[in-house]
Amino acid sequence: MNLSYQTNIRENGGSSSLRVLVVTKTLISERDGASLSIRNWFHDAFPSNIAQIYSGGAVTETPAFPTHRLGAADRRFGRVFSLLKGQAQKAEELHESVCVGEAQKTKLNGLIMEIPRRLGKLILSMGIWEIVFKPRISPELDKFIQDFAPDVVVAQGFDLGFTWLPVQIHEQFGVPITTIIVDDWEPYLYRDAPRFLGMRGVVRRAFVRLLRKSDRRYCISAQMAREYGERYGLPFEVLMQTDHRRLLNSGRAKTFDPCRFVVAYSGSLGLKRWEGLRDLADALATLSKQGVSGELRVYAPSLPAEAVSLQRHHMVKLFPHLPDAQVLPVLSEADVVFLPESFDNAICKYIRLSVSTKAHLYMMTGAVPLVYGPAGIGTVEYARYEKWGMVVSEQGAEGLIGALRSIVDDRAMADRIVGTALKVFEANHAPASCAKI
Repeated sequence: MNLSYQTNIRENGGSSSLRVLVVTKTLISERDGASLSIRNWFHDAFPSNIAQIYSGGAVTETPAFPTHRLGAADRRFGRVFSLLKGQAQKAEELHESVCVGEAQKTKLNGLIMEIPRRLGKLILSMGIWEIVFKPRISPELDKFIQDFAPDVVVAQGFDLGFTWLPVQIHEQFGVPITTIIVDDWEPYLYRDAPRFLGMRGVVRRAFVRLLRKSDRRYCISAQMAREYGERYGLPFEVLMQTDHRRLLNSGRAKTFDPCRFVVAYSGSLGLKRWEGLRDLADALATLSKQGVSGELRVYAPSLPAEAVSLQRHHMVKLFPHLPDAQVLPVLSEADVVFLPESFDNAICKYIRLSVSTKAHLYMMTGAVPLVYGPAGIGTVEYARYEKWGMVVSEQGAEGLIGALRSIVDDRAMADRIVGTALKVFEANHAPASCAKI
């Protein structure tokens, strides 16, 4: 495997003039785990040799590289697009205001605005929005691309618009495409659309066309690369998560104090990950009664409404989301780092070929990674096969209790896991390994 443009950048000490145009929906940000992967893959190109075309996500920081946000001019029927988008945003804002205390006074208004809001969400979930307002290369976008003069376009897809757009750029400007797949999204995109709309066929054709137009095709795991090769009849290579931060630990597991040890989690609680934290909190509560007292520290951007019980659990301490630069130092203070994946069948289908963006970070901490999720999921099988974490694949507190007991009681085993985690990181996720890809 050879990611030629990345290798060239590294071989030239970061001074390569090779220019990378990233075409992904969300703005590359230090607060977003998925976009941090792009920053790490193209670390030496930031910020002078990177540009991005994006459309969604709240902009919380000013990027240090050129960006173009898709607007009305970059869509077919752009004026209608802009009008409908504005109305949808107003409906959503009104809905939120109703939800936070106005409901009793504005029941009728709430009902009236709920109809277009739900209709808009239905149209989005079925993909009709993307079909009607298909992206196009406007004069402004044309100038943006020509001014940046990219040598390669990096695509990830995730919706129809960002599956079509890289191909349009390739065909109009002759720029080669590299596609990087981190989640198995194609079979599940717009799955709520009625069959008579034929959206599944539209998505499949658009995705296969993107893959065939790509000079290089990468998957986030070996398991995904194998299955994609069979599914699409094209060669795929493996490009795992990387990180350029210095390791903060000595390679030895910490000395556990059974009277007070710390388990840490950092990241989103979406995709029902919070349920794993609930199970872990129950396990810690049971251990506490047995004289083994632990604390779960959760660093998350928000708490889902259904996860409110975590706030009331005395074993759990909730903290704000960590800036990227603080994630590794804070996690390195813990004795155990917890990596949960959902046991929900629908979610499992979506993530079964993926590897968590947190996995390589957990390998670097010097804490014991505790991986909790169903067998067959990419992250779980990666930890089990490479032995970089303690794996619990049966749902419920009982298995977690046994795993934590083993970590606390068996120091030699804990040392082995931490040492193996560091070796796996160096082999698969360190900058040196990335340069060989």
